Amino acid sequence: MNCPRCGGILENGDRFCSWCGFSLPAVPDVQPAPAPAPAPAPASYAQPVPAPAPSPAPYVQPQVSPEPKPYGIEQNTSVQYPRVEIIPKKKLSAACIIGFAVAVFSLVIFIAAFTWSSIDHSSSVYTVLGFTFFISLFLFMVSMAFSIAGLVIARKKKKKGWGFALAGLIISSLGIAGAIVFIILIGIIAGAVIAIFGSAMEGRYTGDTVVKDDYKVVMRSDSDESDAMAITWYWDGNPDHNTIKPGTVGDGTVITSLGGPPSGFMGGMYYFDIQPSDDLTNYMDTSSFRSSPAYYSGFSIEETPEYFGIYEDVTVTFEDLVFYVDLGEDVGNVLMSIDYNSYLSYIGIKNDDGSYSLYHYCFYFTCDKDNPAYYAKDGVLYSRETGEKVTGMHIYDGSPLNYARFDPGRVIPPTGSSSSGGDDLLSYGNGSEHISLWTYSMDVPLIVRQYMEINPAFAEQYTVDFTIIETNGGKYQDRLDQALVSGGSTSPDIYVVDSGFAYKYTQGDFAPYAAAYEDLGIDVDNKVSEAEIAPYVLDMGTYNGKIVGLSYESASGAMIYRASIAREVFGTDDPEEIEEIIGAGSGSWTKFLEAAEELGNEGYHIVSTTDDLWYVVKEDSSRPWIEDGELVIAPETDDYMDISKILVDNDWTSDGIGWTADWYSDMSGATEQNAFCFFGPSWFFEYILKFNAGGDFESGQGTYGDWRICRPPVGFSWGGTWLLANRYTDNPDGVAELLEWMTLDCSETGCQYLHANGKLINNAQCAVPSNTVMRMIDWDSDCCGGQQLASVFADCNSYASCKNLTPYDEQIDGYWNDAVDSYVSGYEDRDEAINDFKQNVYDNIAF
Repeated sequence: MNCPRCGGILENGDRFCSWCGFSLPAVPDVQPAPAPAPAPAPASYAQPVPAPAPSPAPYVQPQVSPEPKPYGIEQNTSVQYPRVEIIPKKKLSAACIIGFAVAVFSLVIFIAAFTWSSIDHSSSVYTVLGFTFFISLFLFMVSMAFSIAGLVIARKKKKKGWGFALAGLIISSLGIAGAIVFIILIGIIAGAVIAIFGSAMEGRYTGDTVVKDDYKVVMRSDSDESDAMAITWYWDGNPDHNTIKPGTVGDGTVITSLGGPPSGFMGGMYYFDIQPSDDLTNYMDTSSFRSSPAYYSGFSIEETPEYFGIYEDVTVTFEDLVFYVDLGEDVGNVLMSIDYNSYLSYIGIKNDDGSYSLYHYCFYFTCDKDNPAYYAKDGVLYSRETGEKVTGMHIYDGSPLNYARFDPGRVIPPTGSSSSGGDDLLSYGNGSEHISLWTYSMDVPLIVRQYMEINPAFAEQYTVDFTIIETNGGKYQDRLDQALVSGGSTSPDIYVVDSGFAYKYTQGDFAPYAAAYEDLGIDVDNKVSEAEIAPYVLDMGTYNGKIVGLSYESASGAMIYRASIAREVFGTDDPEEIEEIIGAGSGSWTKFLEAAEELGNEGYHIVSTTDDLWYVVKEDSSRPWIEDGELVIAPETDDYMDISKILVDNDWTSDGIGWTADWYSDMSGATEQNAFCFFGPSWFFEYILKFNAGGDFESGQGTYGDWRICRPPVGFSWGGTWLLANRYTDNPDGVAELLEWMTLDCSETGCQYLHANGKLINNAQCAVPSNTVMRMIDWDSDCCGGQQLASVFADCNSYASCKNLTPYDEQIDGYWNDAVDSYVSGYEDRDEAINDFKQNVYDNIAF
């Protein structure tokens, strides 16, 4: 549902728009009864004929008294006096009443407009206010004209009614004077109000507007340059440079406000916004797009040239861009320049290859725990005084930003090509027998293509048709659910599920649609034993004692640490010795916290953020969230709250946020207190940490080459995909052949061996679920100083677990982390945070 004022999307049936503050009227419980139907016309209807008007009486000359009349009226004119008297009587009534009524009406709308403007301070209100003032000013003048006319006639003829005229004249005169005074003095009044009540806006900034570092700032005054208000941040166009941290600019000036205070004669507001830097020559203004018909009807390929100046064979990619705003301790006022249609705001960049990237942006807020004005929770800014969310800003809520139409990273085909209703359709093979495979990425199609190259006989017999659907907003699950229930030709033979929602299809409501591998003819027990499949993969993929899903990649996690810091603090960087120091495999965090203290004494943080520990703790939980219909907090999960508190209170963590610029900076060693370790699977090491380490093995720049990997204190997994077969497939033999090769084949031509050696996807080596294969490969990483990684990840495979999962984990996890953040930040005590967590679960989840 959309807000009727700004068009913003109202989530979950909300009737209050958080973007513009508009409240929808309450829906009546009972609909009004329909108007009664009109009575039927009579069968025979005759138009009544009005009676003829009586003829005027003949004019009779009135008799005139011979006595002389007063006022000098002569006999031959006295007959006209009554007729002359009627006209001013009507004029008097009309003038007096109209003058008074218009004056009262003008006064009412004048007061209403003034009251409205004092309550709502949006720009649209001030526009209507100004228009209303001028209309009321005009009406006051009209009222004055009629009142004066009525008063003159009344006084001249000494008739009653002049009181109305006089009242209208007084009201209209006062109204005109009030409107003129208001228009003249509004700036002075606004300035005085700000001067008196403007402490929340950090005072009145009247100094020079200058550029300092990457900010355009307004100094507090010409004579006081101790602090400034930032009104613009200049972006260089690099999506990785997305951290806005005002703090202290180069010359020592402290930025204490991001927009806010009025300035100038009319008291106009300054808004903090983002603009391209001067050297960003490939910046593309997309403001015209937001006002185009595409805004209402949805973007289409045909509209690309008209609204963006982009023509045939040019690729347009819509991407999400979160700007992380760190208010620190000093920024006490925030007024962002985001309009009501902010969810459609884009920043356009023309890339070197001629393609275009349209960045859909919003803000994720953080601030110091000592900030007196605000605190931040999950990127949302709250007033410390009231505890209420600061509205009027486009805040990142963890979901895809493209609320309106677009999917992040979605490539719009060049003009003239076809689109398939939001799905990517792809086929490999030339066989007459078709296998339908549904997935949400290109990984599995690339793997299947590799199998066909290795086994041309399969390609001659089968054609594999892929349907690729993005997972945004649950679209993949919704479509898959519908297809499985519908069955027939619309239902896939093979479908891929991610760890985030795999439980639903392997053990939850949709598990009955999955075929057991053994029912497809696969010798599962012997193959699993031969391959030594990681236990956590079996945990997730088992339904009623039978395997219904397996994976081709391993997501078992390790601890990845800085060798140079280990040598400085512990005197060694040897993985086996570090495992002893941090208590690897112990299932306890005691030794890890002791190591954190040692690192802290030397000025290092053991982790970048407590978020780094959550996936470890989550997968180690000895009990699920829900048992026998009751909410349960496992001991390990409960301990996580205390561990997080200890790390933050002792400054043993950077107190950052995962997936932000500061987090990446800890990986590259660019921060003052570098983080010692991160936790993650091989995909995290290859695609996240290794990519952000900076430099290379030879250059010595960044932290590349300074990392080592060992087992974590607690076994865990993070991510992964499972391959399932439809129990109603028409091609069980072809499906079984593909699944067995991808998940259980341990030969040197098997999928797992090729994947572990970097022969399948992005030429990157990757851990796989088969420990048999992990012992077959050679994996020395130059990012880890030449360390052999295969045996480490094989050990991690052995004790990661996925036993205690529920269909509600994702939502409950979010509520729990909210509670932890609230407790760690000091906003609530431990019991309050836990009680709020429980209340959120019971209020929002039915189980």
